[in-house]
Amino acid sequence: MPIDSIYPIVENLLYVAVVAILVSWGHYLRNIFDFKRFPEVEPTQESSDTSQITFCIPARNEAHNLQKHLPQFCATGAEVIVVDDESTDETQTVLQELKRQFSTLTIIHSAERPAGWLGKSWACQQAASHATTPWICFVDADVWCSETFLDRFVRYFGSSSAPKTGLITIWPQQVVKSFWEVVVIPHVYVALLTFLPIRYQRRKPRWMPPGIYSRVAPEFAAANGQWMTFHKDTYQSIGGHESVRTRIVEDVELAKRVLHSGHPLTMYNGVKDVYCRMYQTPHQMWNGFMKNFFAGFGYNVPLFLFMGIYHAVVYLLPPLVLLIGVVFPPPLPIFLSAVLASFLAILYRATVNGRQQWPILSSPLHFLGVLWFEALAIQILWNTARGKPTEWKGRKIEL
Repeated sequence: MPIDSIYPIVENLLYVAVVAILVSWGHYLRNIFDFKRFPEVEPTQESSDTSQITFCIPARNEAHNLQKHLPQFCATGAEVIVVDDESTDETQTVLQELKRQFSTLTIIHSAERPAGWLGKSWACQQAASHATTPWICFVDADVWCSETFLDRFVRYFGSSSAPKTGLITIWPQQVVKSFWEVVVIPHVYVALLTFLPIRYQRRKPRWMPPGIYSRVAPEFAAANGQWMTFHKDTYQSIGGHESVRTRIVEDVELAKRVLHSGHPLTMYNGVKDVYCRMYQTPHQMWNGFMKNFFAGFGYNVPLFLFMGIYHAVVYLLPPLVLLIGVVFPPPLPIFLSAVLASFLAILYRATVNGRQQWPILSSPLHFLGVLWFEALAIQILWNTARGKPTEWKGRKIEL
């Protein structure tokens, strides 16, 4: 096929890329008004009550993180429950040392995991069964907070401002230190803020009939398992973690059940308040997303393939045209469209980076991050076709 014959196709695809990026940017700008920081609460005698919330922390080989971050939670005076999920490191030693310092800390040695349960859900279910407060906050062991946030958070649930039902989830500010963390991790938030209409978690779109919204409302659900706070009644009414015991992306599945049951779901941006360094090595990152990425699409192969093609057209085609154009200069309209699409993609990413406290100068690496996820998707589909499980923290997980 002569190269001239594909120019019209490439030109049209580049126009699609430009429009898609502009629409994504507009949707992001709308979303930031709904993705706010956790509310401030003025200290009062009422809000000083720490008996309204329990922090539940599942821990498997988290000795280092527990030593650094757990004292923050214990110092609030609220109940803290840590489930040692068959750790083989110094987790138990660290927990016993902290137990001597904080009387509000409860340590649970995980019972043998029943068949059909995934490890984290089993640990969370055990912690929740020991919680005695109206609110249960599930927090990952690698999460920490600013100096003032935890007191503010605990005060909120002791105040009249706190809701009486539902799920509150905070998306921590992801700390990125290495090159590949900078390249990959921000894409989680870019995808969230690009494709999810956050406001429709709380109310139906004006254009959608109520009967339809009641059926599709769970599709607007999202949550971050690094920080999820349930009212105990809501948690029990949806079946707790037992209802998602086989689900890898249990946080989203729980959020869907909350909306399906008619309870409120509220998401907050944890920037400057809550922090997490999700993965620290390229190997951890690859295996971590290997278990989560396809599951996040509900194992829907057509949707998975469509999104792969979409990202290839919108974010990989424009810079590819510019690179090939060094050797085979394209017609001017194609060149300008590729420049515009690439520029808009970088500018859009810079907007997200600035708000989420990531390096703005890393914005051009967005294209490399898309390529990384495309490679991951191919590996996932190949492993799925061969029936090969992935491994996480020493346990095999079927994709």
